[in-house]
Amino acid sequence: MKTLFDPETHREVLDRLGRLTPETPRRWGKMSAGKMICHLADHLRTALGDLDAGRGGGPMTWAPVQWFAIEVMPWPRGLPTAPVMLTTESSDFAQDVAELEGVIERFVERGPEGAFEPHPLLGALSGAQWGRLAYRHLDHHLRQFGV
Repeated sequence: MKTLFDPETHREVLDRLGRLTPETPRRWGKMSAGKMICHLADHLRTALGDLDAGRGGGPMTWAPVQWFAIEVMPWPRGLPTAPVMLTTESSDFAQDVAELEGVIERFVERGPEGAFEPHPLLGALSGAQWGRLAYRHLDHHLRQFGV
């Protein structure tokens, strides 16, 4: 499973972001390219503790369910997301992309051994789990826009 902490995967994500434009059409969903960029940054900000997403709870916090959701489960298109991960409004596309790149760098610098905040649905995750989840989330939305 790919992780955002792997240097090659990290570079791949940044290269794919560089191919995205404000006019890139989505293949599914409702978000514009700009809103999606802000959503991805908000997701990573929750991991870093910049946004308070709550503590998670319920059956999704059970380790086997976390593993299945992060490692195995195909992610359906159009899943609802936690409102906190839709906090930032898109303003200037280039600035939004630069902000996401900066948040990615801060996330990667923390490393797989670093401390991360709980996921609002999955609860407490290790740094390694966050690295895999972050990659899958970025990949999911970049594929949404064909990059």
